[in-house]
Amino acid sequence: AKRTIHGDVTDAVAHAWLGDALAYQDRHAAAVDEFATAVGLDAKNNEWRFAWAKTLAISKQVDKARAVLKELLESEPDYPDAKPFLESLYK
Repeated sequence: AKRTIHGDVTDAVAHAWLGDALAYQDRHAAAVDEFATAVGLDAKNNEWRFAWAKTLAISKQVDKARAVLKELLESEPDYPDAKPFLESLYK
């Protein structure tokens, strides 16, 4: 994915893939940046928004994770697992 990004920095899919790969490697700070970029390029993709929120929470950026989840729920109120995840961030 990294090679792809160097070829086209506006490729949202490549940023999301890189975010997934970095999160899998426990490189959460870098993954947060990649998911933020992916969502910035394709704001309608709630799968990436949810992954971004999860990675933010793992990175102890709980306030930002809550904000991202609230945005997700505004656009898709029934997104799977979003409401329980948001509620868990208040415990």
